[in-house]
Amino acid sequence: MYKKCLFLILITLPMVMFSQLEMTSSTSKKGWANDKNPTQVYLDFNRTQSYRTLLSNQDFLNPPLGERANETATPLWTYGLGIRAGILPFLRLEAGLTFLQNGEAYDFQSTVNDSSYHYVSKFRYIGMPVSLHFTYGNQFRFFIGPGINPLLFNSFNQKFEYTTELGGAYKGKLKEKSNAYASYILQVKAEAGVEYVGTKGIGMVVKCTYRRQLTNTYGKYSGFIHKSYGFGFSLGLVKNI
Repeated sequence: MYKKCLFLILITLPMVMFSQLEMTSSTSKKGWANDKNPTQVYLDFNRTQSYRTLLSNQDFLNPPLGERANETATPLWTYGLGIRAGILPFLRLEAGLTFLQNGEAYDFQSTVNDSSYHYVSKFRYIGMPVSLHFTYGNQFRFFIGPGINPLLFNSFNQKFEYTTELGGAYKGKLKEKSNAYASYILQVKAEAGVEYVGTKGIGMVVKCTYRRQLTNTYGKYSGFIHKSYGFGFSLGLVKNI
């Protein structure tokens, strides 16, 4: 009897171990296992705290910065859509279209009377960003990588409001499309994030992005050299195709 039981155990044990190995192998492809990147379309909503560097153009007029030296950062929205294509299991290329905004704000409050002045300036662009992502995962996927963003100038917009020392309040809008601004600029960026894609191929992306402008916002003969940079967060939707 003992020998028969031992014989059955010796026969059954390899079958159980093999079955367990099969289950482990099949489940390892879920969750964070590194499968080949699928082709996806994406929609992206990004909010960036926009900063800037501002210098006098010493090669031209070299004017003083004046009150513009007191401009501060401001949060702005950027929107994008495009496609992601897998190159290798750990590498993909992302390309698309974006509506991007850079800008700054200014606040002045008189210490001697009720006068004040406030504005928010926005430089708006249409761009074609390209990014290279190093990825890991399957249903959950982590990604990180650099990118480049050539941008075509669209318009300069400014909302302002002020009060006079007598208490009068005024507000207005300014929109410009002129040769004072460079027709295109170039940005570089770095981004990292995580995405989850459900069983129906629809998912969500959360990522952080740092971007920096390499060329001057203004034209060659402007009095200033203006370059934007910022750090922001994105929330997006993806769909496998």
